[in-house]
Amino acid sequence: MLAGPAHADPDTNTDDTNTDEAFLASLKQSGLTYGSSARAVAAGQTVCGLMDNGKSGIEVITYVQKNNPGVTLDDAAKFVAIAANQYCPKRLGL
Repeated sequence: MLAGPAHADPDTNTDDTNTDEAFLASLKQSGLTYGSSARAVAAGQTVCGLMDNGKSGIEVITYVQKNNPGVTLDDAAKFVAIAANQYCPKRLGL
């Protein structure tokens, strides 16, 4: 999945190992695969950074899809939803 810088946010659990493990487990449970757990976690945290910088949910989904060849729009949407749920649940309403 996508790689990029994570945006620190006081409401984001970026340093919580349990959150990272829950995120990776959720990806696996949903059938999404990734090459590197560290990159997947960074990408999940990046989702929140993009939203915190004013990107809408669909813009973030499109970003994920465009930056990951072969990822379907549905899989990108799953990834964004899982990332938001784990790292920035306050953004789920956007």
